[in-house]
Amino acid sequence: MTLDYKFPIINGTKSDRTGGTWTNLLNGWFFFETDTKQYYYWNGSSWLLVSSTDTLADVAKTGNYTTVENDSVIRCDASGGAFTITLLSAATVPAGKQYTIKRTDILSSTNALTIATTSSQTIDGATNWILRTGQSVKVESDGANWQVVDRSKLQPFRKNSTENTSYLGGSIPPFTPATAVSTTLPAINTLYAVPLLIENVTKFDLITFRITTVSTAGTARCGIYRDNGNLYPGALIFDTGSIDTTVTPGAAPRSVSTTITSGLQVFTPDVYWLAWECGVDAPQIKVLTTASSLFSIGQDRNIANGNPYYAYTVAHTFGALPDPFTASATPMQTTPSATNPIAAIGLRPV
Repeated sequence: MTLDYKFPIINGTKSDRTGGTWTNLLNGWFFFETDTKQYYYWNGSSWLLVSSTDTLADVAKTGNYTTVENDSVIRCDASGGAFTITLLSAATVPAGKQYTIKRTDILSSTNALTIATTSSQTIDGATNWILRTGQSVKVESDGANWQVVDRSKLQPFRKNSTENTSYLGGSIPPFTPATAVSTTLPAINTLYAVPLLIENVTKFDLITFRITTVSTAGTARCGIYRDNGNLYPGALIFDTGSIDTTVTPGAAPRSVSTTITSGLQVFTPDVYWLAWECGVDAPQIKVLTTASSLFSIGQDRNIANGNPYYAYTVAHTFGALPDPFTASATPMQTTPSATNPIAAIGLRPV
């Protein structure tokens, strides 16, 4: 909306503006409500809300709450129990009034945050709106009901540390690729990286892979990389360090889980890369299969030579993972399988 500013700003209270005195005006006037600290613009027929200088941008709630006109962002923590945010009537606030309701708790929870309405009004045609952990929604009054103008994407991570649910690199949750036991040993001194798409803020506490047959004198390590903005692994986030894959820590099969450093466990929406390598002697491991369910990172430029790309590989002498990831890695185009192994690496959401 273009505002044609022509006249001085009128100062007065909300009752002054709505009392009928300031209505016979040409378009272009501004009105500042001294009691609500909000600016309005007269378009020739009605007052339109422009901005507020005193909105409650940091309202924080842990229980039932009804919004007030000056609210802008309502931050909600439902970790202690489900509750409801009730919106003011869309007919009593200025058309165009917006509220952003943000759920700040991101840990495992079955508690629902309900966004409710009054006077049988709706939100995008629905009677209410439910927010799960880490989600947000922005609603706007159209003068009669509430319309959703922005919202977070749905990412149905099953967060359950008791069952050790993990999501695998190469996947777009909740679609997880099938796995198999490798029958060909992974190449030693080769660093693999597979993508994992995270659409909502999510906390992960463990990175895991599974050994099915131990090595004679081998070691392995996992890592997590942030994307460099070009669907390629960039900065290193976490390195597990060397992991003994021999019988010494325990006989196979066994899952090897490493706790991610506490300050690195919260992942913002982005593409991440889960890395794996082994050295000296390779163990047999759980590997990715079923190309149809893998996150593709591209296709041969001629769209002719077989399958899309599923991962990157690069020669790397076993040791501390490179930071950033090595440039010019080779895209892996052959379908992952038991005989063409890419480690199944999982992150556990909590």
